Amino acid sequence: MGATKNADRFFLKRCGRGPLAFTVFLLVHALGCATLRGDQGLTGLLPAPGFAPGWRADSAVAVYDRETLYDYIDGEAELYYPYGFQQAAAVNYVKADAAATAISADVYEMRSTLDAFGIYANYRSPEAAPADIGCEGFRDDYQLMFCQGRYFVRLSAVGSPEQNREHLAACARAIADNLPGDTAPPPELALVTIHETVPRTQRYIAESLLGYDFFPRGLDAQATLDGKRIRLFAVLLEDEAAAHAALDAYAAFLDESGAKPRQTAGDSRRQLAAHDPFYGGVVIRQAGRYLLGVAGLDEPTREPGPINRMGAATPLGGCAHRCLG
Repeated sequence: MGATKNADRFFLKRCGRGPLAFTVFLLVHALGCATLRGDQGLTGLLPAPGFAPGWRADSAVAVYDRETLYDYIDGEAELYYPYGFQQAAAVNYVKADAAATAISADVYEMRSTLDAFGIYANYRSPEAAPADIGCEGFRDDYQLMFCQGRYFVRLSAVGSPEQNREHLAACARAIADNLPGDTAPPPELALVTIHETVPRTQRYIAESLLGYDFFPRGLDAQATLDGKRIRLFAVLLEDEAAAHAALDAYAAFLDESGAKPRQTAGDSRRQLAAHDPFYGGVVIRQAGRYLLGVAGLDEPTREPGPINRMGAATPLGGCAHRCLG
């Protein structure tokens, strides 16, 4: 059976400073690697024999697919599947002159750049210290995570906080150099990246945006309007007909909730304003195959400026990388 989240992550983050915990961690990780197949394509992304002088992998790289990912990270695997998880590679690096120092490195291959960003954003908080690597990253004294192209990278360290920061950064840079693709963010982020957006709050939700089944997937972000925190969201649909049907379903839900939505239509724009029972004042607009919305408004009868700026951004526009911040 592969190493589990409760072994790897617990020992690395909680008990990793002592030599006994470190020994147990290596044993658990080695047992997990022993039963898994290799995959040269993915394993080649992890630097060998180490990521820097004095560092080496303590065993062969373990590769996990959809059937075996649960063996490695337990129930957390369910978080990865909606984002098109393909496979993962994991290895533990040890330092020759520091017996209680190690880094656990995981590389997850996802379906797309957007999916890799989506799984990464599940772990990132706006308050986390940014790591200048890949599309976007964050770090603390014991971990560093980033996404780049279709890959999500997750590093955890054992050792002193001061040394960990240096070691994690070196390992991350070595892996990033091996990853294919560039560091540009997913173009879809432009839909929720405007000047009101709170930096590093953008997320991609692969299932049921806002918790509504009729919004199958989309993006959201925190923003500030007139000193008040609001929520931007963009529902991604297959085509205009699907977007029209999703807006109809939302209107029907609001009717059933007693919200009495107010609809406007003109040219190719169709817009709805209402008091959502869960999200307060909402204005939502169809823009081709997208539904663009602002939630958390005190008064949805006044059209908010952010929704117009969201409409001006398209996934093919260039603002996402400039504004991601």
